[in-house]
Amino acid sequence: MRAQKVMEIGIVVKDLDKATRFFGEVLGIKPLKIDYYEPYRMRFGYFPMGELFFEVMEPAGEDGPIAQFVKSRGEGLHHIAVKVDNIDGAMHEFREKGVEFVNSTPLDLQLSYVDMKFAFTRPDTTFGVLLELIEEGVPADDKE
Repeated sequence: MRAQKVMEIGIVVKDLDKATRFFGEVLGIKPLKIDYYEPYRMRFGYFPMGELFFEVMEPAGEDGPIAQFVKSRGEGLHHIAVKVDNIDGAMHEFREKGVEFVNSTPLDLQLSYVDMKFAFTRPDTTFGVLLELIEEGVPADDKE
C-alpha cells in the first residue's frame, strides 16, 4: 500500500462560522458546504485549496471526539489525511506494521458531493500524529 497523496488537513475550531470568515478573508477559500456528522457530533466544512482540502471542524455539543479534543488541547491541528485505493487493505498492512486504529473497521461518510470510507490511526502508534486514511467513492458529479 502506498498513500496516493495528502488529501486534507483537519483543523478543530470552537466557532466554524468565525473560521469560515477567516479562511475566506485571509486565504480566499470557502467551504463546499457546511455539513453535520452525527457519530462525531460535529459541524464541518471542506475548504478546497488546489488538490488539498482543509477540513474545519466544530463541536456540536459537549460530548463527542471533537468536543473532547477542544477540551483537552484547544483549537488547532487535528489530523492529516492521506488518500488510499483500498482502505481495508491499507488498514491490514498498517496493522501488520504495528499501527493501531481508533475503530476496528472504516466509517462511512456520505455527502452530497462525495462518498468516502475513513479510519483514524491511534497517534501513539504513529509518532504522535493522528493520521486519517480515506478511500473515496463516487464523486457527486458521477452519481445518478
